[in-house]
Amino acid sequence: LAALWAAVLGLTEPDTIARSDTFFERGGDSILVMKLAAAIQESLGRPLPLRTVFDHPTLAGLAAQLDGTDGRHGTADLTDMDRWLDEIETAAGATRT
Repeated sequence: LAALWAAVLGLTEPDTIARSDTFFERGGDSILVMKLAAAIQESLGRPLPLRTVFDHPTLAGLAAQLDGTDGRHGTADLTDMDRWLDEIETAAGATRT
């Protein structure tokens, strides 16, 4: 998800995006929300209502929404998150170190 944010926001280093960063503080706007939703749909095969980014603007909040946990039921298992990140990065042609 951070890699998708970086691509949409024109950032060269996705590793600089913290879980607590908001999409809008990192330079996002309503037009870029549409681009992010399209990128998520294309990369993850999941529709993202535009309102979701406005309601959950942090990387962690949006990830929780996409994961279906919405942050109210604790945090996701890091093993599951690592696997999910690996799948995303593989699909995007990147690798994690």
